[in-house]
Amino acid sequence: MEIKKTDEGIEIKLTNLKIAFEDLKSKTADIKILSKITPNINEANIINLPGEYEIKGIFFRGYQNQESIIFVFGNRETKVLYATTEPADNVQKNIKEEFDETIDIGIFKNIKNWQKLKNDLKLKVAILIGKVENFKGEKVKDLKLNIKKLEEKDYLLI
Repeated sequence: MEIKKTDEGIEIKLTNLKIAFEDLKSKTADIKILSKITPNINEANIINLPGEYEIKGIFFRGYQNQESIIFVFGNRETKVLYATTEPADNVQKNIKEEFDETIDIGIFKNIKNWQKLKNDLKLKVAILIGKVENFKGEKVKDLKLNIKKLEEKDYLLI
């Protein structure tokens, strides 16, 4: 799995699928994900509403969290949580019940309580985007993770 920061958001390559988060301008992404609910955008390769989707063997599950969407996506080997807002208690409870501690990686933007979320969901890896106070993990420009051998670690995309 490869993760890199773009001008607008981040880009993730998972198996044979390239996913752009928050970046409608991406020319290379197979699918574009927007975490803000935007019903006025209606294009085949954009996911911008809550619900369940599957593209090239990768599932996406979007949970409405007020005006935004928290996504869990992945395949049999790896599951990733992507959040740009603090999850409401009922949303976090639903994610926890549906995935029962099988989410491996959390990608967080603007989440102050990311450590609590990481512990509650028993995530192995946390990847943070944006400004984070008192960050003690590794700061990277882009990241390659061996999803078969994930180590407990925190990263900050700079």
